[in-house]
Amino acid sequence: MNNDGLVEIQNGTLELGGGGTHNGDFVMSGPGVLSVTGGTHNFLASSSITGSNFTFGGGSLNMGGSYDISGTTAVTGGTHSLAAATVANLGPTLNISGGSLDLGALSPTVTSFNQSGGTLSGTGTLTVSGASTLSTPGFSQATMTGTGTTRFDGALSVTGAGLHDFTAGRRLLTTGTTTWTNSSGNGGQFRLGGNAVIENRGLWLDNTSVSTSINGGLGGGTFVNTASGTYRKTGGTTTTISTVMNNDGLVEIQNGVLELGGGGTHTGDFVMSGPGVLSVTAGVHNFLASSSITGANFTFSGATMNMGGTYDISGTTTVSGGTNSLASANVVNLGPTLNISGGSLDLGALSPTVTSFNQSGGTLGGTGTVTVSGASTLGTPGFGPATMSGTGTTRFDGALSVTGAGLHDLTGGRRLLTTATTTWTNSSGNSGQFRLGGNAVIENRALWLDNTSVSTSINGGLGGGTYVNTANGTYRKTGATTTTISTVMNNDGLVEIQNGVLELGGGGTHTGDFVMSGPGVLSVTAGVHNFLASSSITGANFTFGGGTLNMGGSYDISGTTAVTNGTHSLATANVVNLGPTLTVSGGSLDLGALSPTVTTFNHSGGTLGGAGTVTVTGPSTLSTPGFSSATMSGTGTTRFDGALSITGAGLHDLTGGATC
Repeated sequence: MNNDGLVEIQNGTLELGGGGTHNGDFVMSGPGVLSVTGGTHNFLASSSITGSNFTFGGGSLNMGGSYDISGTTAVTGGTHSLAAATVANLGPTLNISGGSLDLGALSPTVTSFNQSGGTLSGTGTLTVSGASTLSTPGFSQATMTGTGTTRFDGALSVTGAGLHDFTAGRRLLTTGTTTWTNSSGNGGQFRLGGNAVIENRGLWLDNTSVSTSINGGLGGGTFVNTASGTYRKTGGTTTTISTVMNNDGLVEIQNGVLELGGGGTHTGDFVMSGPGVLSVTAGVHNFLASSSITGANFTFSGATMNMGGTYDISGTTTVSGGTNSLASANVVNLGPTLNISGGSLDLGALSPTVTSFNQSGGTLGGTGTVTVSGASTLGTPGFGPATMSGTGTTRFDGALSVTGAGLHDLTGGRRLLTTATTTWTNSSGNSGQFRLGGNAVIENRALWLDNTSVSTSINGGLGGGTYVNTANGTYRKTGATTTTISTVMNNDGLVEIQNGVLELGGGGTHTGDFVMSGPGVLSVTAGVHNFLASSSITGANFTFGGGTLNMGGSYDISGTTAVTNGTHSLATANVVNLGPTLTVSGGSLDLGALSPTVTTFNHSGGTLGGAGTVTVTGPSTLSTPGFSSATMSGTGTTRFDGALSITGAGLHDLTGGATC
C-alpha cells in the first residue's frame, strides 16, 4: 500500500502487512488503531502518523515524517526506526514486548515505559517520569542498546526470570526507587556489554529471591552507585556483581550475600546489618580514604583489595583468597575473630587485637603486632602451607592449638609469640612442620606441649630463624616421636623431654635447663651449642650426636652418655654424673680436668680427651671394627678397674701423653 493522501481510521483496526512508500497522512481517531504487521514501510518526510495508539507489530517501518501519538506506542515485533522522524509525542506510554525500535538521537519523554522483550536503541535520552516495569518472563530477554540513556525518574519495577541486556554503551539511569525481584529461569540477571552503564542515583532495592547477578557477560560494563544512591540488598540470596562496580554512595546488605567480582573504585560506604554479608571475590578494588566497610562479617575471598578507608567489623573477618591490604586503612575493629584459609592479608604497621585467630592456609603479613587474647588454631590440612610474613609479631595470649599435616611457614622476620599454652599435634603429610626464613622467630613464654604423633621438625627450610624458649617458657615433649629443631634454638627456660627424641640441629645459646624423664632422649646433632653456667642437662640418657657442644653448666645423667659424632666439651661443666655408662663411637668428647667415675666405658671409634682421670669400675670394651680407629688423647688417664675386652681389626690410638 502506498499512501500519498489521507488514511483515517475512526474505528477498528487497519493492519498494513505488505509494505509501501508513504507521502501522506495516517490519522487515527476515536477507538481506531493503525498497526504495521509486515513488509517494509518507508514513511517519507511529508508523511505523518497521528492518533491515540500505534503498534509496531511486524515488518520494517522507517519513519521520516511526523509522529504524534497521544496514547500508547507499542512495539511487538519487526524492525523499526524513528531516527529520522519528527516525533511530536510518543504518547505517555511506551511498551516494548518484541521487535526493535531505534530512536536515533531523539530524546523523548514518556510517563511510563514497560519492556518485557525486544530491543530499544538510540543515542539520545529517553526520560521516563512515572512508574515503569522491566519484566522478562521465563528465559526471554529485553535489550537496550546504543550509546543513549534510558532515564527512570519514577518508580521502576524490575521483575521476571529472563535477561535484562544492555549493550554498546547503553546507560540505564535510575533517580527514583528501583525494586528488583526475580524468579527461577535466568534469574532476572543484568548482562552488560560494550561499556554499558547502570547508574543509580536513587534507591535500588535488591529484593531478589533467587541468586542472580549483574555481570559482564556481553563484554563488560559498570554499575555506578552515585553519591546520592543507595543500593539495599534485602533478599536472603547471593547477588554477584561481576562487572565493575563503583560505589560513591551507600551500599546496605541487610540479608544474603553481595559478592563484588569485577573490581571498582569506592569513595562511599558498605554497611552490613543482620545476617548480611559483603564478599569481595575478584577484580581490583580500591577503597579510597572516604570509604568504609562496616558490619558484622566481611570476607576477602579472591580479589585484589586495597583498603584506604574505615574498616569496622563486629563479627568475623575472613580471608579465603586474593591479595588484600588493610595497610592504609583506619581499622577500628577487625572483629573478635580473624580467619585465614587462603589468599593474603597485609596489615601493614597496624596492631589490632582479636579474640581468636584461626589460620589453615594463606598469608598474614605486616610489620605491626596482632594480639590474640583467646583460644586460636593454626591448622594446616594436607600438604598446604599457612604463612605469616613481614617483620611484625603474632602474639597469642590465649591457648593455641597447632594441628594438621601441612606446613606452618614464618618468613621475612616474622615473630610468633606465645604467652599461654600451645599444644602441637600433627598427622602424616608434611607432618605439621614449622619452616622459618628471613630470621623469623618463634618465642615461647609459656608452656609449649609437643604432643606430635608423627616425627616432624622446626627447621630453617625457608632461610633460617630462631626458636627461643624464654626464661618463663617450658617446652615439653610428650609424643613418642622425633622432633628435630634444625634452626637455631636458644633455651633460657625449661625443656622437658618426657618421651621420644628431641634433636637439636641448628646451634644455640642456653642459660636454661634440659630435663629428660622416662624414655625421653635429648640429642645434639649439628650446629654450635653453648651451654652457659646457669644451664643444665639432666636425665637418663644423652647423646652428643653431631655439631659442637660446649657445656659450661650442670651435667647430670643417670643412664648413658653417648658420643657418636661432632666436637664436644665438658671441660668447664659441673659434671654431677656422666651416668654408669659412657659410650664413644665417633666424634670427640673433651673432659678437661674432670675425673669422673663410670661403671662401663665402651669405645669403638672417635676420641676421648682430657687431663683428668676417667675411672671405670666394671667390664668394658675397646672394639674397633675394620680399619677404624679409636683414640684417647690428652695428658689424662683412663683407668680400668674392671675386666677390659680389647677386640676388632682396627686401631687403638693413645696420643698427647694419654695413659690407659
